[in-house]
Amino acid sequence: MHNNFFFLRKLTAALFERIEGYTLDACYSQDKDELLLEFVRENQIFRIKADLKHQFSCLSFPEEFKRARRNSVNLFHELIGKKVIGMHQFNHERAFMLIFNEEYTLLFKLFGNLSNMLLYRDDQCINVFKHGTGDESKIKPAELDRFPEPFNDRETLTREALLKRYPSLDKKVSQYLETKDLDSLQDETKRQQIIANIMHMLDEPNYYIHEEGDRIRFSLFPDTTKSTEFTDPIAAINCFYSTYQRHFWLDREKRSLLKLLRDQFKKSNNYIRSAQDKLDRLHEQGDYKQYGDIIMANLHNIRMGDKTAEVFDFYNNRMVKINLKENISPQKNAEHYYRKSKNQNIEIQTLRNNIASRKEKVKQLQEFIDTVENIQDIKQLRLFSSKNKLKTSQGQPAGEKPMFKTYEHMGFQILVGRNAKNNDLLTFRYGYKEDLWLHAKDVKGSHVLIKHQAGKNFPKPVITVAAQLAAFNSSQRNSDTCPVIFTPRKFVRKSKGMPAGAVVLDKEEIIFVKPAIIPH
Repeated sequence: MHNNFFFLRKLTAALFERIEGYTLDACYSQDKDELLLEFVRENQIFRIKADLKHQFSCLSFPEEFKRARRNSVNLFHELIGKKVIGMHQFNHERAFMLIFNEEYTLLFKLFGNLSNMLLYRDDQCINVFKHGTGDESKIKPAELDRFPEPFNDRETLTREALLKRYPSLDKKVSQYLETKDLDSLQDETKRQQIIANIMHMLDEPNYYIHEEGDRIRFSLFPDTTKSTEFTDPIAAINCFYSTYQRHFWLDREKRSLLKLLRDQFKKSNNYIRSAQDKLDRLHEQGDYKQYGDIIMANLHNIRMGDKTAEVFDFYNNRMVKINLKENISPQKNAEHYYRKSKNQNIEIQTLRNNIASRKEKVKQLQEFIDTVENIQDIKQLRLFSSKNKLKTSQGQPAGEKPMFKTYEHMGFQILVGRNAKNNDLLTFRYGYKEDLWLHAKDVKGSHVLIKHQAGKNFPKPVITVAAQLAAFNSSQRNSDTCPVIFTPRKFVRKSKGMPAGAVVLDKEEIIFVKPAIIPH
């Protein structure tokens, strides 16, 4: 937020005009760093939203705000029903105070990443919004006002001297003074005129929102960048907040999406290199079909028990040494090479197809990356992401890990827990009594749920696949066969004091499967 004193004193003056005589009707938080205050008078509502995140603190005044049904906590209950009777903007300080009846005051301390709100009664701090930022209850509002000494006629009005005397003049003022070459002027009258002009602009400012690419700035000074100008401080800060948030979420989602795309781009290129190396090695191994034909043409020269055969290669008109299995006949060795030839051809063709497919994917990913880098609107970004299926099945922004591993078989959704705590979350918060619950028997492993579909029984192939996933996501993943228990979720419970992931079953059945995993 542009929490410069010169802006705040205009904002608080306008704010008091709006809410004088209003009563605080609600005060709640839906985020640990966000507080919403709703004031009412007759049928009118006025809201103050304090967004006090470490990386960004700002006030805004939303006309509408939907309170969530969950994760919403009432705060500062002492103020509910109290009327706003006054406002105090601290002199040359980034803080102000709302004054209520019955000796209550609410301090807005807008110190950048140390921003907070404190409730006082009779000058004693009785409540603090954000804890963990030091012993802020010791702050005395009466000590926050600052009164800089005025300049005298003998002082030289340099930029450094001005900023030292008035710390409330921030770096934007310093930059503006620098553009006026204040320090290089020899004429003291001109210097005083420049400072007088600056102070007039600070006393009676307009408000500017500057947009420079992805960067948003709030200022009391015009400049050459693309700007939106306001005369009302409340309208200005509302516009700045919404513009900043739009850019913030756009930047966040772009970075997340680009990370996903670049990771896939890198993995695909790595796969292409690896597959091409393997393809080259397969070609270097020779043609197994030719080896089989050569053995068949030289049966009279090969004896059972030979480990190698040095015979004439009629394909290439030279002698060649061929490795043999000594415990089988020459004919069986030829059959062995024919089988290897068949598998080799399948592998070669598969590798060629996969390389071609990955090259197309790399080309498409590069196009996606170029497009996303140039998108400047969050709605357009989300539409592009949705259209090209660049979001997870859980609806998270691309690049963020889903809460559970998610699979689908025959139209049934299968969810797999990631760890002990995640298992409990899956079973007891996201599992319904009709879902089917599975777990590898008597070993550590993931909880697995097959989500119930109304009017449908769980098909045996779906249970088998889910059981294979339960076995694979357990300590028995390398076994040939693993017993897996399954039961409706309603028969799974947790006793008090049991560790994360541990459960008790009231009823169970067993299926034996080979651990396996299916594609997501």
